[in-house]
Amino acid sequence: MADSNYENLDSIILGCVKKEEKAQEELYKKYFGYALSIALLYSNNRNDAIETVNDSFIKVFKEIKKFNISLSFKPWLRKIIINSSLDRIRKSNRRELLGEA
Repeated sequence: MADSNYENLDSIILGCVKKEEKAQEELYKKYFGYALSIALLYSNNRNDAIETVNDSFIKVFKEIKKFNISLSFKPWLRKIIINSSLDRIRKSNRRELLGEA
């Protein structure tokens, strides 16, 4: 991030609100490891966890305008990742039930 135009998390988030791809890329890189560690708690394998992380960041970029910048970003991101993980589990369980019927 040495050649970044974003000095801090607030400026990255504001860039994401403006739909700046570079800001989105920086946010993704900055929090990918954190997001993956949470998703792995809910996933059977790493590939599913990575898909959950990617789904979560799509939601983040879509809803970031609703984020209150005066609050901490990590808990907000964590909630999105957990909800995305639970959605994936529910979807998988539904498929299994339909497959058995």
